[in-house]
Amino acid sequence: MPACTVIREARGDTATYMSSGRFEGVSAWELAARLTEERLPRAVLDFSRCHEFHDYAIAVLSQALVGLLGLRVQLRGLRQHQERVFKCFGVEVGEPSRPGEPPRMAPIPPAPAREVV
Repeated sequence: MPACTVIREARGDTATYMSSGRFEGVSAWELAARLTEERLPRAVLDFSRCHEFHDYAIAVLSQALVGLLGLRVQLRGLRQHQERVFKCFGVEVGEPSRPGEPPRMAPIPPAPAREVV
């Protein structure tokens, strides 16, 4: 029995992936592979039905999201901890990304100038 079930539903130009169960590394790898094959321009990843969400899965999924071009991705149903971990990997959980740019890359602030004496 799989730990996580992912159902894809397409409406218009948006594919919604609804995950339920325990979202772990294997689930993230499978979802990442499905996202690379997605033909619609928008995707919504809904995790509101996941009762467990491993941090390793966030790392795997973040790497996939950062590498996707031309796909607008929106994350839904995350808890505050999961949002923070996604941010640590450079994925913003707010507005969907614009087409042609990597999904939700957080801008890296410039390092403060230091004076060496």
